[in-house]
Amino acid sequence: MQSRASNITDVANKVLGLLGENPVTDITANPPDTKAGIKLKVHLYDSIDEVQGSFYWQELITTETITADATDHYDGRKRYALPADCLRPIGVRFQGGIDMPQTTYTRLTQESDEYYDVESNFLITSAESVDVLYVRREDDPTLWTSELLNTVIHCSAVNAGQSITDDPQIVSNILQKYEQLVKPRSKLLQSKYKTNQRQLPRGFSYYQARRY
Repeated sequence: MQSRASNITDVANKVLGLLGENPVTDITANPPDTKAGIKLKVHLYDSIDEVQGSFYWQELITTETITADATDHYDGRKRYALPADCLRPIGVRFQGGIDMPQTTYTRLTQESDEYYDVESNFLITSAESVDVLYVRREDDPTLWTSELLNTVIHCSAVNAGQSITDDPQIVSNILQKYEQLVKPRSKLLQSKYKTNQRQLPRGFSYYQARRY
């Protein structure tokens, strides 16, 4: 289901509400108009990245064709710059290949000798054509599901809470709910009703997953 937040300030105010603080007029202002808002802004975007990069959120999975960099890798293979909004590469597809979960130095198929590595912000391979499957950064909450929104709110409250509230028990309660209920439930819902793919052990392929 789509989230109920229409902009990033809505997200911030849900976090502040969870911490028992008053809302801000605009979290993107420099600075926001409350002390709690100023402190939250320090942690908010990092918390969004933390949550979005922690799981294969279905609304954030994107495929993009990437082009080789002008400078080759030191071993002679090509360097492909990952997309600027890439938080977590999941897999690659070469010409005539299949998607695979991203691991370091993975053979794609038994019939292929094509390898790839991910180093810093580059994918290293000798292939001439590469599509990358990845989790993208998305700051527009209208494109989030309610599961992602709820996870971001609780993670942000945990990360910013100790600097905002004088009551450590509030943060402890939010952390407990986040770890034991919010995060597991969100990931379960995403796995169950958003896709027929399941969370797979390291080294399994999406191709294999679709066969069962």
